[in-house]
Amino acid sequence: ERYRRVAYKKSQHTDNAILVYPNPSQGQFFIKNIAKKSHLNIFDYQGVKVHSESIQKNNIFQCNVNLTSGIYILELVNSDGTFKKIISITH
Repeated sequence: ERYRRVAYKKSQHTDNAILVYPNPSQGQFFIKNIAKKSHLNIFDYQGVKVHSESIQKNNIFQCNVNLTSGIYILELVNSDGTFKKIISITH
């Protein structure tokens, strides 16, 4: 599955409502303030989905991914809309 748009598009979520840290990371990062059951997708910079998982409502979610060093698009989707963040994986 490919991601259709690589460019960042502002969504209904506010940038300071959901936090992704640390960024850059080595593949272990946290997502803070997930208010609803959501679906997490990670796409490489060519738009190919490289990771996908469901997340329950959670104040802090720990994500561990085994990805090569590079730039990725993190997408968090729930009934409120879509949150997107560019993340960097370094080793």
